[in-house]
Amino acid sequence: MSISATPSTLSLANRFLEEYAAKHNLAGEILKDVPDAVFEVRSKSDRWVTVFARVVDWLDAGARIGILLDEPSGSASVYRSDELPQIFHNGDELVIPDVLPGFAVPVRRFFE
Repeated sequence: MSISATPSTLSLANRFLEEYAAKHNLAGEILKDVPDAVFEVRSKSDRWVTVFARVVDWLDAGARIGILLDEPSGSASVYRSDELPQIFHNGDELVIPDVLPGFAVPVRRFFE
């Protein structure tokens, strides 16, 4: 799989890929540019399905989470490969302690 787009906002260390490569004797063969967390932003002019497809592409490539910041609804949805999404609304605080320890941002701040 190849990803033609870059994440809209954030790219983090991907130690889980390094662990996977070591475990499966794939050192040097794993794509090093897949982040742990990807933020994609849907503006008012974007189609939701297009932005969601980019999140899915990143998850398929090995990102641990994809966060879709949806400007029209003022929400943030956190996607993982094998789980239902977590949806954070305008009055909520976005926290993902297993992937982004210490990260806590009110959702409304993304849209100010």
